[in-house]
Amino acid sequence: MTGNAPRVALVTGAGSGFGRGIAYKFAKDGVAVVVADIVDKAGQETVDAITSKGGKAIYVHCDVTKREDWDAALAATEQAFGGINFVINNAGWTYQSKPVLQTTDKDFDLCIDVNLKSIFHSVHVMLPAFRRTREKGGPAVMVNVASTAGIMGRPGLSWYCASKAAVISVTKNLSIEFGAEQIRFNAICPVIGNTGLKSKFVGELPEEAFLKTIPLGRCSEPEALTATPPPADIANSTCFLCTDEASFLTGVALPVDGGRLA
Repeated sequence: MTGNAPRVALVTGAGSGFGRGIAYKFAKDGVAVVVADIVDKAGQETVDAITSKGGKAIYVHCDVTKREDWDAALAATEQAFGGINFVINNAGWTYQSKPVLQTTDKDFDLCIDVNLKSIFHSVHVMLPAFRRTREKGGPAVMVNVASTAGIMGRPGLSWYCASKAAVISVTKNLSIEFGAEQIRFNAICPVIGNTGLKSKFVGELPEEAFLKTIPLGRCSEPEALTATPPPADIANSTCFLCTDEASFLTGVALPVDGGRLA
């Protein structure tokens, strides 16, 4: 990150996976982080890992499908850090890959509520705060974590794909609507990652077979946890879109996919 003013990011689903990696990367770059999750223990572990290394972070319990939880998250953010610069809508859900006629109302509703309605709430709650940030001259950026599945179809995950395609569409529309206010909206489109949801995406297909569809030959990595870590692919790309270097990027749906969509 560049600039002298303190910057603040709220990351949903930051108790694990891509969200935790994004939170770590922001903290490493000197950004104060609001870790939002529904799994309190995991969210607090993310906060503890950040603060143990000298970073600034707080935890807020946030069910992203509930407007009141978004209101509470913003209130906690402003109380702790005075404002908000970056909102990362990372929390997401899918169902076990299966034929479309075997999917249920619950499968559909969870995908739409967690993956799309959450952004509806996020926009309604966070846009007024973004405007206050812009009045003070600070950057205001929302990054929505979509998927390569929102660009290219995936049999067995039709309704998940539809929800992520909608995320990409609304991101582009928001970027146009709020461009004149210099509030930026971008989407990240990961290929399958080494997260807790990986088995749901792969289904009955052997992982080795899926990896053959990725030219660089591996899954995306959410975070660096080992002595010789893999790159934190999604975190690096997400945080880049919030930097001053990316200030002319809005309405982008960026594949972070090892060439799968090439």
